[in-house]
Amino acid sequence: MRLQYPYDLPKLPYKFDSMQPYMSEWTMKNHYEKNHKSYVTKTNGLIKDQPQFQNIKLAMLLTMAKGKLFDESAQHFNHVLWWFSMRPPQNNNIPPSQIMTMIIRDFGNFENWKSDFISKAKSCFGSGWCWLCLDDGKLENVTTSNAGIPNFVGGKKILLVCDLWEHAYFCDYTIDREKYLEGWFNCVNWQMAQIRLLGEDKIFNLY
Repeated sequence: MRLQYPYDLPKLPYKFDSMQPYMSEWTMKNHYEKNHKSYVTKTNGLIKDQPQFQNIKLAMLLTMAKGKLFDESAQHFNHVLWWFSMRPPQNNNIPPSQIMTMIIRDFGNFENWKSDFISKAKSCFGSGWCWLCLDDGKLENVTTSNAGIPNFVGGKKILLVCDLWEHAYFCDYTIDREKYLEGWFNCVNWQMAQIRLLGEDKIFNLY
């Protein structure tokens, strides 16, 4: 995946039917080939005649973009993070020991963390995202509306993100966002969360 203009879709490390039964092949395929592709196409179209944005990394672009350009490029960024926040479902899908220790320290136990994540995600009105972040040494679940992103430049370290836009779940769950979230927990890629904790996910590179 290119981190500079012209942007493209990431190559997914799994097939569209890999998240079943929690997310259907139809939802995954259309989400990737229509929704995400649209954000990439619109971002490239907006930058086409703005050379000042063409030779900078996507992460840096997000610190400079305003209005429509921010909305489209941030949605591209957020979707990349989301695709790689998942892997094919596994039984007893729990974090590695380092992250689990932090969850127990900051939430009491793993179930408390899940309950807090669901509560935050359900309280997000309309479209948005729910994030697991590390901020000043402490884990927290936060939501953003529309294309919003936690301030990773200002010190928040993003570990996971869940898409709360209806196109991520409506055809599989209609309006039952909580049931979608419960299924999504089976697909969380905790190994990627560990990579992000260590600062090794290249999408956050500003330069």
